[in-house]
Amino acid sequence: MLRRIHGGVSWIDSEKFLDFSVNVNPFGPPKEIVEKLYYCINNKAYKFYSDPNYRLLHKTLSEAYDIDEKNLVHTAGASEALFLIIKCLISRGFRNVFLLSPTYGEPEIKALAKELGARASFILMGEAQDKFYIDLDSLIDNMKDIKNTFLIISNPNNPTGIYIDQDNIKAIAESLEGRGFLIIDEAYSELSRKRGGLDLLNYYDNLIVVRTLTKLFATPGLRTGFLASRNKRLIECLEALRPTWNIDSISSCVFSGRPLRDKEWFKKFISDTSGKIKALREDLENGLKKIGFKVFRSEANFILSKIIINYNPEEFYRKLYLKNIVVRNCDSFKGLDPRYFRVGVKDCSSNKVLLETIKEVIKE
Repeated sequence: MLRRIHGGVSWIDSEKFLDFSVNVNPFGPPKEIVEKLYYCINNKAYKFYSDPNYRLLHKTLSEAYDIDEKNLVHTAGASEALFLIIKCLISRGFRNVFLLSPTYGEPEIKALAKELGARASFILMGEAQDKFYIDLDSLIDNMKDIKNTFLIISNPNNPTGIYIDQDNIKAIAESLEGRGFLIIDEAYSELSRKRGGLDLLNYYDNLIVVRTLTKLFATPGLRTGFLASRNKRLIECLEALRPTWNIDSISSCVFSGRPLRDKEWFKKFISDTSGKIKALREDLENGLKKIGFKVFRSEANFILSKIIINYNPEEFYRKLYLKNIVVRNCDSFKGLDPRYFRVGVKDCSSNKVLLETIKEVIKE
């Protein structure tokens, strides 16, 4: 039986725990999104089927992200987007799946590939003193001469937080031209202040970009996202595989029209949020370093750290939990072990509580 591991504690315990295991916008949903949610509920959107073609949502996402409507497929978050892509490509004969690891969704993707008669292989990133990195030549060489293949990367990478710049993205996409696809999961792009792969869509037929609204708006319960590609045949395949009502009527209502169609509001919200997160992340990184942990440089709204002091990792997580603090033990990621843990950046006071609690645990 496949065991799925993910950050986030139950909503039942949300008042009791400070949950650093989940990576969403630490400032919560903006008031404009909350107001739209109440509007949708008050107008009883839940009593009706969603538009099976999601015309207003489709147009909204196209305008908000400046993507041609014909190049976009709406999905129930990034996870469904990745699964649709994998199913489509494998069904069309692309049976060699590569993942740049450690990365999100490794067990699920491996299991899905196996069930569909394909094989998933992992290319591990290197670990330096203060960050993870990719060896571009080695990465390309691993897939050299292999036909009918595709590579999945997350950028910024979850859980390491590294950002792969556009020059490297171009080099990888070009190395796969004529024999494979590059899929980029950009779930944390808006929170990172970095340029994403959407800028490159018009240059590569073999590039697929995945985005989700759940991280940016801190609404993981409203499963909404999209994938984008200029490859017409691929889009047709993905649209055929997409379930008719893959996004519920409440989520569709919330993210259709305003506030997302207000481009000035959307742009400012992303800029303000990512700027605040950068400052909070840097403070939290410094705090973890002072305690004695190895901290890896991150460009996202989370930090990967490593226990290098003489302390049992399982005892560390257990004692934190007893003090109502949850972090993400990263031993389920390829190449990592229980010494590695990930924390989502929260507001200043919550981050302070985390650091003080860790100090207490270490002293005990």
